[in-house]
Amino acid sequence: MRNIPEAGRWLLFLLLFCMLTQPLFFEIYRGAAFNIVPHDDYVTYVLKLLGEEGGRIPGSPFRYRLLAVGLAVPLFHVLPLYRFSNLDDSLSDTYLKALEAFSMVSYLAVVGTAVIMFLLCRRQYRATVSVSIAATFLSVLLFQHAALYGVDQITIFTIALLVYFLPRPWIFAMLMLLAVGVNEKIIIIFAGYFGARVLFRLQGVDLRAVATGVALCLYLAIVTLFPAPGNEHQLQVSTYFASFVEN
Repeated sequence: MRNIPEAGRWLLFLLLFCMLTQPLFFEIYRGAAFNIVPHDDYVTYVLKLLGEEGGRIPGSPFRYRLLAVGLAVPLFHVLPLYRFSNLDDSLSDTYLKALEAFSMVSYLAVVGTAVIMFLLCRRQYRATVSVSIAATFLSVLLFQHAALYGVDQITIFTIALLVYFLPRPWIFAMLMLLAVGVNEKIIIIFAGYFGARVLFRLQGVDLRAVATGVALCLYLAIVTLFPAPGNEHQLQVSTYFASFVEN
């Protein structure tokens, strides 16, 4: 292994990791195809972006997660269709292919998050290789606490990426602006993080805090300019505390 270039070692590690975790992709795809657990329907959104029959733009806040859903479009054209046995014949090949592509995005987000966990441990926290690998596989296990059939994996991956680039403000700022199209929860999390640090005087207002504020304003502007029905209560500040207590 020592004679293999660093890039080669990374590639081997990634291939091995994908081989060990690939059943997770089929778990995500199978669970959504058979509708084992009720989940938000993003597949019709993918079909709409593809211009295919049966596509539609969902209501709020799902329609604003355009970037998270759009990642499935190129995979739709690349992946071969895999149809499970005993699956309802009423599901068209086009629908299944869009579902397969969206499931692959979710799986790749899990893999990407695990890789970031390894890099965080090794490069930022100087952990040993064994500890870093343990954290990598632990992150995959912890994904079981998230919804496997939506955009949660992509959201968590984006958060992990932002955490990794916290020491690099310009990259963080660009990623934060892109996060507007992934999931609004990302902006809320980091707005709370930077807001608390500024409030308790742990840091000043820097580029990262400004970028988060701009992203929040941008999202609110999009919601205002392009209103959509659904979950209107989320925009009513008076309901936030009750929702927090309930959750």
